[in-house]
Amino acid sequence: DIAKYNDDLKNYGTRREEFVKALESYNRQIQKYNSTEFIRNNRIQLFYDCESKTLKPQENLFIIKKGASEDYFFKFLKKYFGDHISQNKSLEINGIQYFPDYTYSDEAKNLYIDIEIDEPYCGSDGTPIHFIGSKDDKRDNFFGFYGWFVIRFAEEQVIKQPDDCCLFVNNVIKSSMIVSPIDEDQLISLCNLEIVPRWSKEEAYQLAYRRFRNSYLPKELALKMGVESNEE
Repeated sequence: DIAKYNDDLKNYGTRREEFVKALESYNRQIQKYNSTEFIRNNRIQLFYDCESKTLKPQENLFIIKKGASEDYFFKFLKKYFGDHISQNKSLEINGIQYFPDYTYSDEAKNLYIDIEIDEPYCGSDGTPIHFIGSKDDKRDNFFGFYGWFVIRFAEEQVIKQPDDCCLFVNNVIKSSMIVSPIDEDQLISLCNLEIVPRWSKEEAYQLAYRRFRNSYLPKELALKMGVESNEE
């Protein structure tokens, strides 16, 4: 009605002023959250929060079957990272246990990396593994939750470009100490590592049928595929 309209009109100036002040406050908050200093401080806090819950690896007392190429790549990792690299570690809590292919450990920096070699299928029976939607995602989330980095290489990469794979690991180590982290594409660009797209389960079946791994594995490593297991 007219009375209400006149009342709203009389209060319009006050409400508009309140809205303008609220908008200015909102814009100041957005500017603050987008500032380099805020992002830097927030990342530092996240780093320390992550550091405080980092779960340290344990010595593995079990005999775990290895992939055909694991010992081959281990020699390169040892050459570059020495005693920081091991094959006999595990991560366990609340009855859940995982066994990294390789563990990079730097206790002084509280830095731990799970380094994995992903084969498209198990050599002993052709079972698809490490495909999109596999249990790897749950596994990676477990490591990430407890403060670890996870690096996954395709087996083809560690066979054809072992030195570049080690350089990629080194770039991850360096970037972990930087407040503004480098994204994966930038890390890859710092070395000459060829990208291998992750495969689907159906593609893994096709690769197994074609015996794709035999196309890049040296004969002595291909012979080891027969005793592989897809255990974690």
